[in-house]
Amino acid sequence: MPDSGGNPTTGTVWITGAAGFSARYLATLLRREHPTWHMIGLDRSPADRGDLDAYHSIDITDFQRVKELAQAAPPRWVFHLAAAIPPATEEALWHVNVGGTRVLIEAVAGGAAERVRVLVTSSAAVYGESMVQINEGARACGINTYGRSKWAQELVALAAGREFGVDVVIARTFNLIGPGLPERLLAGAVCAQCIRSGAKRIRVGDLSAFRDFIDIRDAVEAYCRIVQQGRTHGIYNVCSGRATRVRTMVGQLIKLAGGGLSVEESGSRSKGREVARSWGDNSQLKALGWQPSFSLRRSLKDMLEHSSNHS
Repeated sequence: MPDSGGNPTTGTVWITGAAGFSARYLATLLRREHPTWHMIGLDRSPADRGDLDAYHSIDITDFQRVKELAQAAPPRWVFHLAAAIPPATEEALWHVNVGGTRVLIEAVAGGAAERVRVLVTSSAAVYGESMVQINEGARACGINTYGRSKWAQELVALAAGREFGVDVVIARTFNLIGPGLPERLLAGAVCAQCIRSGAKRIRVGDLSAFRDFIDIRDAVEAYCRIVQQGRTHGIYNVCSGRATRVRTMVGQLIKLAGGGLSVEESGSRSKGREVARSWGDNSQLKALGWQPSFSLRRSLKDMLEHSSNHS
């Protein structure tokens, strides 16, 4: 089916998970490209409104609250970024990622005056082991609880979209990187250590895996492109299309910081819980006119500069 997201001149946009890392970049981009749109953020946690016009402290799994907001401020586009991630409990992963997505789609359908498009951000964690680039047609089911919860989220989102007449598109995002990356993620933790006074050594787990790192600024550009031009019920890999060994990424980050920081690597991948290589094919995304703008080196350099300015 052809695109039904379109690019109307005005309307209301919702961003769930609005207190998170990705949402801040997305809101800034939307404000620049669609200055007349009314942007509403939703998140359980209170946060600075930033580029948003309104911010609501709402749990995405609370159907009544989400429905009331949908009736008061029906969205034209919804960027569903809210998610539970490890180390969240297994119960939370299923409740938020799957249950919350179903709640959101049903609620916005009830408040919409016109067909609404919802972009659901999934994850490369839905894929299994592969030694070649993974395209969207590859087998998906997840090899750990998080990956399985995101795969189930996709299935529920697409089914609910058909049931309630909501136009759903899926973005399978690979490994995010970029300025302000949280320290709970490896690159963010290493970046913080690199600029921290007195740091001489960092301890990390196994770094032998290959990952596809994509800059957050490229990722949010991709989300906007998918919402505007993606096909209904379409699934798109959001990735750089390059495989980088994690050890290489860490080494580049330390080198860019001036060196002098040793890495103590220990442990090995948990068999059956992580893949050795995650490398995406972004051909479908590029067919929408999207192109990545940030090299890994540029992303790492910008991360270090951001951390230095905010330390």
